[in-house]
Amino acid sequence: MKLPPLATTGIGSLPRPAWLAETQHTRVAFSVPPEHHKEACDDATLLALRLQETIGLDLVTDGEQRREGFIFHIAGQWTGIDTVTLGKKEIYRRRTNARMVPRITGKVTRRAPAIVEDTLFAKVNTARPVKMAVPGPMTVVDSSANPCGVAMSTSAVAGAHSPAIATALKTARIDMQSLDGET
Repeated sequence: MKLPPLATTGIGSLPRPAWLAETQHTRVAFSVPPEHHKEACDDATLLALRLQETIGLDLVTDGEQRREGFIFHIAGQWTGIDTVTLGKKEIYRRRTNARMVPRITGKVTRRAPAIVEDTLFAKVNTARPVKMAVPGPMTVVDSSANPCGVAMSTSAVAGAHSPAIATALKTARIDMQSLDGET
């Protein structure tokens, strides 16, 4: 991947088309029927890629069009984190800002790849290099509720769960690196 000395890119997700979803805080509520969800997300991803190409970005993303939320998307493919029955977290990412977040319920292991298909779709639909955002272990811990509602500091939860989360994330990174030759 050859980039110019000062490459341009975006940070974060791009706005989703109104026909695809509505954003509520840090989570998305998709409005497309399940039988049309994949096609709609593909269309939204194509729009996001064309927008980035049109404005001249050197390194593009899929715009995170398929992601319900940054943490939900990847953690939804792990055991040990419940993304359905949420827990309330009073301090969210170091701010007093109560949110309903995934709950850490046990040992974290990866069930399936979370962003491989998203990346492949983007890569085959642009000639530009593609990047994909993956959260770090502390972001996952800080964006999740403590196990079983037990009062634990973020550092205690991190100490207990970060190694397993880091292993799951490392596997996601390896998945991404294996795609370098695929398009």
